[in-house]
Amino acid sequence: VLFVITAWCFFQVDFGSFFPTIGILLLAALWNSWPRIKQVFVVGLSLGIAIAPWVWYYELGNRLKSSADKLSHKFLMNLFHFNQFLIPLLLLLLGAVFIWVHRRKMEPAIRLILFVSFGLLFAVLIWVPVVSPLAFHRYLVHLAPVAALCAAWTLNQLAARIIRHHAGETGQRILAGLLILFVAVSPLVSNPVTAGLRQLVSGLPPTGRLIRSEWAVLCEEVFAPQPDPNRLTIEALKRVASPQDEILINYEDIPLMFYTDYRIRGGIPAFRVEDASSAPRFLIYRQSVNFVYTDVFKREIERYNWRQIPSDIPDIPWGDIPEPDIRLSINAASAPRAIFAENIGPMTSKQEGEGKNDGSVTKNLHEGD
Repeated sequence: VLFVITAWCFFQVDFGSFFPTIGILLLAALWNSWPRIKQVFVVGLSLGIAIAPWVWYYELGNRLKSSADKLSHKFLMNLFHFNQFLIPLLLLLLGAVFIWVHRRKMEPAIRLILFVSFGLLFAVLIWVPVVSPLAFHRYLVHLAPVAALCAAWTLNQLAARIIRHHAGETGQRILAGLLILFVAVSPLVSNPVTAGLRQLVSGLPPTGRLIRSEWAVLCEEVFAPQPDPNRLTIEALKRVASPQDEILINYEDIPLMFYTDYRIRGGIPAFRVEDASSAPRFLIYRQSVNFVYTDVFKREIERYNWRQIPSDIPDIPWGDIPEPDIRLSINAASAPRAIFAENIGPMTSKQEGEGKNDGSVTKNLHEGD
């Protein structure tokens, strides 16, 4: 009963990770109960009945199945995130070998938790690219504690096999700690897989040769954080805009909606971009954003003349940059400035006839004070 209730709550929190996790747990229960599987069957059936109405309510069977990327590319990028930021694939495979070789000598409880932990990690390698629209590390990050458990157990087993009985249990623990520190600090265990992926996927971020690149990012975030484009955008608008002005922005529209009283047009759904009932007063356009309806924004932008306003808004897509691979590739401090401009009137028919409205987003911008 507790399992069904807990699993039902888990489904409400995140149905994406629910299915592989519960699948592995039920397989483990079958393995542990065989051939007396009646209780496992009853629990599985009860859970299925409990979530069935919510599968209908969330419309999981009717949701759009098209993906924003090819399955092969999602699989390779998912493998990169897994290998680089979760657990090195070579380490995971080594741990699986240790489990298989010594499965008969293990205590049943230890063998069971290892089966669940390693099985779940292998399952998400296939599950996540199949069901996700894009390859983001955020779809894997909840497995970090499980990956840490698997990595620590594998490195403890490796230390025991290197030292055996010569240095005793204390020596094994010291060596295991050093191995864990090495894997955490150095990318050398991850790099063989990453090197192979670089031949298949272009644009992978730098991962470091001796020290993981993530450590430099961590130090920067703690001691010298990069400028936040959302904060700089809001501060720039406060200097020139009135609370009820309309702002046309091609991305990061949600922070402006949340933190200001401005009327916002834009974002991924191009919300009210071409609303003819009013005109945007200010424009914030980041040319680094290539995943919105750019043609819609271009049409609206080129209906007006704009006076460009100097600003410090970096032209990067994200404010908080939550994805580690993107964080490794983007530098807000050295990025070009985003277009920040004020509407100074509609394009005239004469300007259009002179060819000034030629499809360029910046063609009808005027330098201002």
